[in-house]
Amino acid sequence: MASSVNVEPVRADIVIERTENRGPQKDSWTSSHAEYSYWPTDFYRRLNNNIYSNTDPRGRGWPLTERFDLILLLGVGYLAMVYYGPRYMKHRKPMELKGLMAAYNVVMVVTSLWMFLEFVINSRSVLEYFLCICQPHRISYEPSELRIVTAFYVYFLSKPVEFLDTAFMILKKKNSQITFLHIFHHFSMLFITFATMLHAPSDQAIYGPIINTFVHVVMYSYYLLSMFPALQPYLWWKKYLTQLQLVQFLLILSATIVNLAREDCKYPRWLGYIQLWFLLALVVLFSNFYVQSYLKDRNKRRENKEQSKTKSDTRNGVHNTTTPKGRKTHEKDL
Repeated sequence: MASSVNVEPVRADIVIERTENRGPQKDSWTSSHAEYSYWPTDFYRRLNNNIYSNTDPRGRGWPLTERFDLILLLGVGYLAMVYYGPRYMKHRKPMELKGLMAAYNVVMVVTSLWMFLEFVINSRSVLEYFLCICQPHRISYEPSELRIVTAFYVYFLSKPVEFLDTAFMILKKKNSQITFLHIFHHFSMLFITFATMLHAPSDQAIYGPIINTFVHVVMYSYYLLSMFPALQPYLWWKKYLTQLQLVQFLLILSATIVNLAREDCKYPRWLGYIQLWFLLALVVLFSNFYVQSYLKDRNKRRENKEQSKTKSDTRNGVHNTTTPKGRKTHEKDL
């Protein structure tokens, strides 16, 4: 009995000592392992917590709004489509998608028009938006406010649907149209509208969607009409589409600056700064696109026209000249 009594405390001491010595080592290893091996998971957890803190309850509970991981997956999937799509189509013939694209354009026109009317009819004062007078963000459950939130949710859903614009370009092998501006715009709008839906889906936040949905009505109407050869002579206003989009971003940019300058707007400042830099980038990119596509192209056409006029006066190595007395003679080109 005595020996057994003497042995048990020793074993207990050994167990306690080993447990105490092993515990901190295990915690240290786990901490180090989490820091260096699992940091993407920790970063995502922190990001997810920040996104869903201080949200507008009216923007919660909708399909997709509670799944930031699916939003990330949509964004990554879009970039993968942009990268791998043209490579997949490289040795394939362009697809004929006229019927599908016509149906898509009709849906986009109707949906954009519905959203535009919902925003305008149910907003407190459209005039204040265009005078850049802020409408302080408030959480209201009035029927008109809830209709605006619903319209904004549809507006958010329309952004991943618009990825089809890029998909059609890939399938028709119009790769020159898939510019950095095009990709940046579509990719960024997915996340900006998602964040806005969660934090401010009404009031001052709908100034941009009001303008954007109107522009989309015009833009997708043009895409639809341009599919019919008989109507193409009447689409002289095509060149004004880029100007309209540029004006759109300038107007939204001015409203965003007001949101940040006036504290009484009660607009999420972090969201306002994201939108500010996004809009500044779009203004620069669209301005460059307009200069490259229209102004330089117009100058080039003018030069070609002058060269064509010069060539028309020169035939078979002989060109017309005029003598001091006004008589036309012919001189052989040397």
